[in-house]
Amino acid sequence: MVTKISLSQLEQIPFFAGISPESLSNLSQSISSRTRPPRSGVYFPGDTADSVFFLVEGRLKLGNVGEEGREVIKRVVVPGEMFGEASLFSTAEREEFAIPMKMSAVFIAVRAADLRHAINGSPELTDRLIQYLGQRVKVAESMMEDYVLKDSRTRIIEFILDKDKEARSAGADSSKAYHFMTHQDIAGITGASRQFVTGVMNELRKLKLIDFNRVSVQVKDRKGLEKAI
Repeated sequence: MVTKISLSQLEQIPFFAGISPESLSNLSQSISSRTRPPRSGVYFPGDTADSVFFLVEGRLKLGNVGEEGREVIKRVVVPGEMFGEASLFSTAEREEFAIPMKMSAVFIAVRAADLRHAINGSPELTDRLIQYLGQRVKVAESMMEDYVLKDSRTRIIEFILDKDKEARSAGADSSKAYHFMTHQDIAGITGASRQFVTGVMNELRKLKLIDFNRVSVQVKDRKGLEKAI
């Protein structure tokens, strides 16, 4: 489903917050709200890279499929974040997939050519883009360090701890289970096999550090889980 949106709605996205209406005026004819159901693609490798997106609701995984059909998740997109930004620098085809996870994804689409034009004419937007790209580089460097310096078990436990922290920061009730990734998704983002992820999860459940089912995870003993690393 595609729905046109107003500039006032666009300004609710963190990337555009506080930017003058004049700087955004040229985007008014190229912004729309779209919805994709769970597991359907926003885009896939080989698709034309002509738009930039901003997630409003849901979660998205970005990544590729390896030679043996193994999914590699490079990043999980949360509400308020940009994705598909490579189209700002190249009109080539997409090199990765963007797929909603477990729930429908609502996002705003902006034509890349129009956003480039707006950025070129706005020092505020240029600075915002530089800050965003700097943050992405830091995250990528941190992930690379994790792969080099930490084993798979440690990466899995730290991932669970990170998601628990994010949920608590967002006001989630710690007495309830919460998650949005399958064991296969966790494997894809931590560089482990699904079987290994399930083995570690079962181990942690036996120790009463976490509980989980097919669609959710709950940290029962955060301090104990931190010591299990």
